[in-house]
Amino acid sequence: MSLTVVRGPTNKPTSSTCLIDVLSTQERFTGKLFLSFPIIKTSQGSRTIDAMLVSPDRGIVLFDLVEGHSPGDFSQRQDDAANALEARLRLHPELLHRRSLMIDISTLSFAPALRSDITDDHGYVVKTRNSLTHALLSIECSEYPYETYRLALSVLESASTIKIPRVNRRVDVHNSRGYRLNQLEESIPTLDADQSAAVVETVDGIQRIRGLAGSGKTLVLALKAAYLHALNPDWIIAVTFYTPALEAHFRDHIQRFMLEQTGVAPDWRKLRILGAWGNQAPLDSNDTGIYAQYCEVSGAEYMDYSEARSRYGTIDPFEIMCKDTLLKTKDVAIDPLYNAIIVDEAQDFSPSFLRLCYRLLDTNKRLTYAYDELQCLINQPLPAPENIFKEAQAQRDKLALQSVPSSTPRNDIVLPKCYRSSRPILVTAHSIGFGIYRGNGNGHSAELVQTFDNPILWKNLGYEIKMGKLIGGHTVRLCRSEHSSPRFLEDHSRVEDIIQFLEFKDVEEQANWLVESITRNLAEDELRPSDILVVNPNPLTTRGQLGPIRARLFDMEIDSHLAGIDSYRGEIYRKRDSSITFTGIYEAKGNEAGMVYVINAHEGLSNRHILSTVRNRLFTAITRSMAWVRVLGVGPDMRRLIGEFNRLKKANFELEFRNPTLDERNRLQIVHKNKSKLQAEQVQHRRTLIDEIISDYEEGRLDEESKKRLKGVVGGAK
Repeated sequence: MSLTVVRGPTNKPTSSTCLIDVLSTQERFTGKLFLSFPIIKTSQGSRTIDAMLVSPDRGIVLFDLVEGHSPGDFSQRQDDAANALEARLRLHPELLHRRSLMIDISTLSFAPALRSDITDDHGYVVKTRNSLTHALLSIECSEYPYETYRLALSVLESASTIKIPRVNRRVDVHNSRGYRLNQLEESIPTLDADQSAAVVETVDGIQRIRGLAGSGKTLVLALKAAYLHALNPDWIIAVTFYTPALEAHFRDHIQRFMLEQTGVAPDWRKLRILGAWGNQAPLDSNDTGIYAQYCEVSGAEYMDYSEARSRYGTIDPFEIMCKDTLLKTKDVAIDPLYNAIIVDEAQDFSPSFLRLCYRLLDTNKRLTYAYDELQCLINQPLPAPENIFKEAQAQRDKLALQSVPSSTPRNDIVLPKCYRSSRPILVTAHSIGFGIYRGNGNGHSAELVQTFDNPILWKNLGYEIKMGKLIGGHTVRLCRSEHSSPRFLEDHSRVEDIIQFLEFKDVEEQANWLVESITRNLAEDELRPSDILVVNPNPLTTRGQLGPIRARLFDMEIDSHLAGIDSYRGEIYRKRDSSITFTGIYEAKGNEAGMVYVINAHEGLSNRHILSTVRNRLFTAITRSMAWVRVLGVGPDMRRLIGEFNRLKKANFELEFRNPTLDERNRLQIVHKNKSKLQAEQVQHRRTLIDEIISDYEEGRLDEESKKRLKGVVGGAK
């Protein structure tokens, strides 16, 4: 185990850099070294600990850093830090043995500018650069299990606190699915090095966070927002996203982190959780959004969804609307609204929306956005940041995400580990998403549906080269290691049970099998209804396909709900334990379940013009699974998809393919991502949405807020 350094914003740069240098040169120091983390409560208010080492063999060491030659009242600062941290750890009985903490806390001050140590009358010490190593090696720490180290780290990072509490699953049968899911859920959560960096490390300018589905992007963004809010209570910070269901996740995670770290609830006037669009409303209203606020401060014309769709005539008018709004206000001086903006699900936004966010920021331009290319269901993949924000020449130095010194926070962070889906599930999703074993399965680049612009991204996302090279024109074989796909995620079941692809003769036979399987999950497998998620990837057929299945379950007295339609606003789970979730692909994003059923996986696989979109939907649906996934479909297209999966299994869930050359990559982009070919689907989709809204209104399924908005739109059209 090596030493991981997580760099928070510090006002003690010299001593911080020196501390990192001393510890990093010694292989005997292991664990995590945090700068300006965690946040502690003192009589003078909240502040961060200058530096903290959490080590499996030295316990917890708190550093009081001294920049100059005068250490001041260093003994009092050491006491404040140790007392505050011990008080927090004592709130967790699992870290106590009787009345004693199971992990030791040591303190010392570090002043690299001094020539000699200082020791006061009570034994408190200030160490210099020359004496620090010996002092740390001399710390006597009681032996404790490695799991105690992980648990302490989880508590200090607030990773254990943000786990959403759920009613315990009743388990009577050892090794039932419910029993195995309990074991997975009870594993100790800690943040890995990259997640910790994404939370704590902050830069002035653009910061990009890329990660796999299930890598914790939403979690780290929520913790980042709370961390910045706690450190800078006067800042105005906005958090925005594409999927409405994420609002509840963000509010819950932020509230828990703030209470754990500072004992104070968030000031929601300063930390704003906003939708991307929003209604025309006062700037401090809960109904406003980023776009609506931009219109307010720039004087641009505001359009609601109905007006924008009527004017621009596309399935997603938001992209064109943002672009048009920016063009019309390019010469307008914008009074900044925010000190920082955090954007989740950036893959579903256009560059124009990110530029709009950029213009709402103060001169420091602190914009953090996170995305996963393969969950891009609407827009084209995002360009590089320097291309998105190229108009802002004055901020050019803040934009290009280049290599930065190891002593500074990173502005480009990749999260390669997946903590939701196991290796077989994740590799299957990537194989299907890219079309790795499509066609005759020989891995030829001409059969790929899409590819990364830069092949090195495979390594950034946790794949290792087993054979070949990641160079255009060369064949490569990629695999995932236990480092990037933790083994415990797949040890609970045989691979043959973790993921299955099943073909049926028609949709009725598919529905019969699904109902029988769900019934068995509840009656025999000891799963809760909320452990089950049914996803229909095709947004055009979701209501029609899911309705009859839900009706059959209702006749069997099994409750279910359709996410985004008859569930609470901002929640995919209407009743935490008593209702099965059925969902379309857009509402499924950002959510997870133990058992995931993907139905009608065959739909759209023959349509060359939207093939990358269709396969991205399958990728997103498959990666909702925490434990098991069943991919169901009908007919020849499903049979071909099963062939792809079988070739992947034969390859031991490793990806072997020929890397496309630059010319071949360009052709892939043109063939599979030409938006002009989507018009037929877009028109049909709009008609379907209108029919569904009318049906919901007539049958009383809309809440009062939605009815009011609908009446306002219809009235305005008249």
